[in-house]
Amino acid sequence: MVHSIDDMVLMTGDKDAVAVWERFRNFSIDRYVDTYKRLNITYDVYSGESQVRPESIAHASTVLEERGLLVQDKGATLINLEKFKLAKPLIKKRDGTSLYLTRDIGAAKQRYDEYKFDKMVYVVASQQDLHLKQLFKILELMGYEWASRCQHVNFGMVSNPPSPQQFPY
Repeated sequence: MVHSIDDMVLMTGDKDAVAVWERFRNFSIDRYVDTYKRLNITYDVYSGESQVRPESIAHASTVLEERGLLVQDKGATLINLEKFKLAKPLIKKRDGTSLYLTRDIGAAKQRYDEYKFDKMVYVVASQQDLHLKQLFKILELMGYEWASRCQHVNFGMVSNPPSPQQFPY
């Protein structure tokens, strides 16, 4: 079952859909870069969970299973983090579809393998605070010593500045 354009593109491999998706993704990244440039901010790499290789997700699933972290509930797969006051995040839907968190787990491992980073900083809106706390705790429970080197730098909602007509003073 397809739940998003990313799922559709990544699951079907439809070349036309992939081309459209890549165009929109590149356009979005160009806009991010322009915005960051105005703030005098640059990053070495701009990437997201949609670029995670399927084998990275499969590896993450294997490690989660081997560590006994997965719990089945009504056909869905989750991780019980209640003892850490981090709820029970869903890892896989009943239909087998991976979720953002699943891909983030694979992405973190993929990035560590690729870059051997000293620190990995996630610059993500504050609405994702719980998600990233869950991600970092899961990486720690998976036994990755580098999990403690992942950091979330959050920010509030970004909106357009008011026009002079709205605030004439």
